[in-house]
Amino acid sequence: MSYEVRIDAFEGPLDLLLHLLKEAKVNIYDIKIAEITQQYLDYIHAMEDLKLEIASEYLVMAATLIEIKSKSLLPKQVVEIEDEYEEDSREALIQRLVEYQQYKEVTKELRELEEERGQFFTKPPIDFSDYIDQEACGKKVLVFTNFDETFKLYKNVFENYFGKEHCAFFSKNMETDERELGAYRFETDKDCWILLSDESGGEGRNFQNADILVHIDIPWSANDLEQRIGRLDRIGREKGKSVVSAVCYSKETLEEDLYKFWNEGIGIFTKSQSGLEIIMNSMDEKIIKAVCDDFKYGLISIIEDVEKELKQLKEIIKRERYFDV
Repeated sequence: MSYEVRIDAFEGPLDLLLHLLKEAKVNIYDIKIAEITQQYLDYIHAMEDLKLEIASEYLVMAATLIEIKSKSLLPKQVVEIEDEYEEDSREALIQRLVEYQQYKEVTKELRELEEERGQFFTKPPIDFSDYIDQEACGKKVLVFTNFDETFKLYKNVFENYFGKEHCAFFSKNMETDERELGAYRFETDKDCWILLSDESGGEGRNFQNADILVHIDIPWSANDLEQRIGRLDRIGREKGKSVVSAVCYSKETLEEDLYKFWNEGIGIFTKSQSGLEIIMNSMDEKIIKAVCDDFKYGLISIIEDVEKELKQLKEIIKRERYFDV
């Protein structure tokens, strides 16, 4: 006949002992063997459907506790042992409990890290070469990414797909002359209609001749995103020529929420927000706080407030400019 013990919510006898100590509010080092042994045995006797192959470790612990209890009841004798060391069973049990408790704490931290990492996503590779080829053929296309590896990947893709004569590149990792030549070709050569750039191309460059702005990734910083838009929406751009942004993001993720925040809350993808540096500088803090307060819905929940704040600030700036005139 086989027996089964179901120890619900416990991972072993040490886990059960820690639970009993916690319930009794007793420190591990102050363990009272007689009491904890009785509590442990009462728990074992209360189990239903005993099965030895599963419960054996619990029964071994019960035997160990009974042995330690029996020794504690015997009169203590001083015995001199020259070459051998007899381990104190109670101390050994305490040491095992301490080590197991440390293991549990580390395991809990690892689980929390695992859950935290599960909140992040890894974006699958996106190939929008077809979009550029079909929707932007004959137009000037400026493509932005803030990541070096992404830049290298798409550099190879664009050269192989469109041909080197139609592509130019602008990166902080390139030599200055090579970088400037790429910018010049994009600005002046009608056959060079694609410029792939990292964040260095968003700092003070004049790419107002571009027709379409492609965001492979979305910056978390308001100023970084403003720098991108500002390369097109600036003095010298053809009057009435709007900024067209194509934005890549993973659906039903935090990245989609970030896109909605920038697009619906700030309206930054189609027009530079120059003059609103005050609110732009505080936007990063708002994003961090919103995500920390509510990882799943934080960004979406503050869009309406940001819209109101932005509208009020625009009115203030408008009045100030009116009085200046």
